[in-house]
Amino acid sequence: MTVLGLPRTYITFGTIAGVLIVFLVFFRSILFKSRLPPGPQGFPLIGNVLDLGFKPHEKLSLLKLRYGPLIWLRLGSINTVVISSARAASEMFKHHDTSFCDRHVISTLMHDDSLHKGSIGLSDYGPYWKMIRRLCATELFCKRRLENGMAMRRLCVDQLIGWISDEAKSNPGTAIEITRFAFAANFNLTGNLVLSKEDLADPKSAVVNNFFNLTSEIMEIIAKPNISDYFPFLSWLDLQGLRKKTIKLSKMLAAITNGFVEERLQMRMSNCYHPANNCPDFLDVLIQFEGNGKDEPAKLSVKQIQTLMVEFFMAANEAISITVEWALSELLRNPEMMITLKSEITEVVGRGEKFVEEHIQQLPYLNAIIKETLRIHPPGAFTIPRKVRNDMEVMGYSIPKGTMVLVNIWGIGRDPDHWDDPNTFRPERFMGTEIDYRGRHFEYIPFGAGRRICPGLPLAQQMVQLMLGSLLQAFEWKLEEGLDPEKLDMSDKVRFSLRRAIPLKVVATPIN
Repeated sequence: MTVLGLPRTYITFGTIAGVLIVFLVFFRSILFKSRLPPGPQGFPLIGNVLDLGFKPHEKLSLLKLRYGPLIWLRLGSINTVVISSARAASEMFKHHDTSFCDRHVISTLMHDDSLHKGSIGLSDYGPYWKMIRRLCATELFCKRRLENGMAMRRLCVDQLIGWISDEAKSNPGTAIEITRFAFAANFNLTGNLVLSKEDLADPKSAVVNNFFNLTSEIMEIIAKPNISDYFPFLSWLDLQGLRKKTIKLSKMLAAITNGFVEERLQMRMSNCYHPANNCPDFLDVLIQFEGNGKDEPAKLSVKQIQTLMVEFFMAANEAISITVEWALSELLRNPEMMITLKSEITEVVGRGEKFVEEHIQQLPYLNAIIKETLRIHPPGAFTIPRKVRNDMEVMGYSIPKGTMVLVNIWGIGRDPDHWDDPNTFRPERFMGTEIDYRGRHFEYIPFGAGRRICPGLPLAQQMVQLMLGSLLQAFEWKLEEGLDPEKLDMSDKVRFSLRRAIPLKVVATPIN
């Protein structure tokens, strides 16, 4: 007997097969969901948004104590997994790094494809990112460039000391905002590295103050909770106006660095540009780049080059200057540590001698101070959000494709499972150990780890050591009159970076 011209047995088998397929798909989805990492229940529609609080790095560290090293959250419609321990970080970076290498780009940074797709920090893992990363490793942060740049780093630190000395002489006893001075020195260093320009600015110049203020505003805006990030289908409405504000500020910021790029392009077109000592700088490298004819672009667009310039000036300056600020804050709160470190510097460098990078390896306490600063005050509370590229299993849990991944650097650095008295500043814990911040020790990853570890780490390390050591050798430091060092406010403010909530203001007295 037939039905619609087909044997009844075909219809029966087809029906059974269809029911089985539907059942298996449904069963798989239920099974997959049941194997998600644990996490708080959340509310209808908004999920776990309220669980983040005003300081998500702190709240998520507390959730780790209850739910374990992997925490599952639903932020609006966005599936999210939080890496909150060294064990989970090791599993992610050692065994699944490639699967976690794409970026989850927030709404405020998606107003222009070239902004995130042309960025080294925000672009997905692929041919473009690999090419830019290779250029950075071989042409900007390589051993040869770092060695050749030693004199320039010293010059920038000398400028910094000169600015502070002039301020101390003209306004004795007046406190300065140290991070603005450090930012200006690093701005000049970046200008020399990528543009071969010296003396771009000083702490009172409009270019540095504009760049500093714009950077601060942008980082504060993009750290704000955004409805468009929790419900991407509403992002076109920009209900809070955050994207509009970011576009306006980004254009103002880019105008500063775009001028450098346009100047170089015009000079090259008129054949009046000749690299110093016939040694191309990094801007030359980007302009002259030619792809390998496979997956790489044949040339970099002007827009891509401009995006990279903004990124280099923002990232390098921010990380170095806030680390120096936090280190000096901790030393002022712990005067006995300040005395110990100054004694070490005097013993190694000598009185009246210039502090140079060759001294750094002989200063274990200085290195311990910097490591402990980065443990307890990392440049960012989280790594830049990542995105899972395919369905996968981690530590026995199922992580669906497209899940956003947050690595709580701040929480890992204060994890009581790995650190004794984790919230106390104790640089001695790094004396005589091999633990470093190069991404090999997963209980301590202030610059991230894996393929997407911060590419500027070698330069940041050299500059922070040189700057902090030189400042301590050149000046006596104290807080403004009437402020008790033991009561110094050490709270942080979550932006894209982790700055002090109240900028550090200090009085510097030159040491004769």
